[in-house]
Amino acid sequence: MSDYDFVASLRLLANTVAVVVLSLGLLAFAIAAIDRAANRRGDVASLLLLGVSPSSLRRTQLVEAGAPIVGGSILAIGLGYLAGTTYLAWTGATNPPTGSAVVLAISALVGGVVVAGLTVIAASPTLDTSTIRRA
Repeated sequence: MSDYDFVASLRLLANTVAVVVLSLGLLAFAIAAIDRAANRRGDVASLLLLGVSPSSLRRTQLVEAGAPIVGGSILAIGLGYLAGTTYLAWTGATNPPTGSAVVLAISALVGGVVVAGLTVIAASPTLDTSTIRRA
């Protein structure tokens, strides 16, 4: 039973490290993206004054913020899973941890969508006189 407990603790440690790295990456991207979106409020106000619809601006911001984070997260988790299964196959092990990789990929996808949504909120100015003057 001692070997089983050791393997279980290593699996827990690996999953914990993966969650912490994913969380820190999403947090860093969220801070950078929200700061960038807040700095773009004047540009967005200018586009609104020129007649661009708010829905197309929101969609563009969502794609602009969501595509790199979601695509990058899925690609990183997929390549990490591929490298891990390759290593396990090379060493002779036959049981890759598919469940935890799927949970991590879904978490990255949800986190990326949430971060992209936050940037849409940060980049959506209300058109008042001070915003128009800055535009």
